[in-house]
Amino acid sequence: MNVSRPVHVLQLTARLGHAGTERAMLGFCTYLPKDQFALYAAAYGEGGDAEERLSRLGIPYIIGHFSISPIVEFAIHHRIDVVHIHRSGHPQPFETELLQALKQALPTLCVLETNIFGFFDPTTSSLIDCHMVVSEMMLFSRYIKAAGYYDPLRMKVLHNPIDASYFLERTPSESAQIAYRKKLGLRDGDFVIGRLGRPDVSKWSDLLFEMMPYLVRRVPNTKFIIQAVPENRLHRVVHASFRDHVICLPETGDDNDIALFYTTIDVLAHSSKIGESFGMTLAEAGIYKKPVVVNSTPHKDNNQIDLIDHLKTGIIANHPRAFAEALTYLYEHKQERQAMGEAAYRKITTLYNPERIANQLADIMTEQQLAKINQLPFQQKDGTQEVEAYKRSYTFRLTQEFTPFTWRDVFISLRFAPLRLYYKIYDLLLHRFGFFKK
Repeated sequence: MNVSRPVHVLQLTARLGHAGTERAMLGFCTYLPKDQFALYAAAYGEGGDAEERLSRLGIPYIIGHFSISPIVEFAIHHRIDVVHIHRSGHPQPFETELLQALKQALPTLCVLETNIFGFFDPTTSSLIDCHMVVSEMMLFSRYIKAAGYYDPLRMKVLHNPIDASYFLERTPSESAQIAYRKKLGLRDGDFVIGRLGRPDVSKWSDLLFEMMPYLVRRVPNTKFIIQAVPENRLHRVVHASFRDHVICLPETGDDNDIALFYTTIDVLAHSSKIGESFGMTLAEAGIYKKPVVVNSTPHKDNNQIDLIDHLKTGIIANHPRAFAEALTYLYEHKQERQAMGEAAYRKITTLYNPERIANQLADIMTEQQLAKINQLPFQQKDGTQEVEAYKRSYTFRLTQEFTPFTWRDVFISLRFAPLRLYYKIYDLLLHRFGFFKK
């Protein structure tokens, strides 16, 4: 490592869109100490909305379009010392080939990964010097178990940075908020809930529709802004008894639109059939002091129950009636709703403070470079103690929910069973095999 100049770091992602992965990458680009690090960025796939922010930050970047040589040449030209790749953790042959090419071109290169879903990838494990997982759940419930060992030097938790100041700078004016509400047909006194996310059928949960009949009976002035609904669910909204209570908006990558969304809603109502490995949308709601109602998904990713503190920063509700009652509670108890929003803001701006997280990454990069120089050996242990300690905390969180499931709910939910089966098969054919795509 050449100490006479800043460490040259390449932030590497699959694309430069507006999803949580890119938001995290941009957070590191913004807050890593500039006197210690020179920042560069690359997408080995396609470009997108994040390019504008990289340009504003003055960070050189390249779009690879799934070609290895341009990225390798870019890394050589800029004398990259550290590659920080943001990846799912699933084995990806292209990523393996790209990392091999980078390592071959730059023999002293240090490679770190942010592993989003906590999957252990044996095809890249020898190429990566440090595996950073975005949540304790992903590390202790998945990654260590799959790897079969725990190396505290090379396996760490690094949360995503949440850039509150970036979003708060985009808080719309009062006149813009009034115009937005008028455009959506919202009236004073409406209870506005919202869901923000990609119209991805693999993540969408019909719990959000199934709870609506309960909610509109209890709170008739409910308006549900959904941004955005998967295309194959739009017809369900059109024919639903609660259709007049739902406002469907198209997906957006404009952060000003996202700020309008958050400032308009009273509560974020979130559900995903595959859960959350981190939960950027849930965290960003806290920036605007909005509590979150979300369900637990114990057999999938489930970091949402670590991110949301039950009855403190939001509510965990696991079936349609409970979800509706949780929202009703927040409607009827405005003071408690505001207190949860304030608590969410404190948690997000403290625990996920971008300067704090970026400094943690800076320490990890320095540590890994020194470990590489000194050829420190692997520190393998079975990790049983760490896994069991997390398991105790997680098991307690699983018991926290609003209005537990009853036999009455079992019988009531049977009416949704045929529709659930239909959409389960439909979604499988669409997402896994590409059927029904236009």
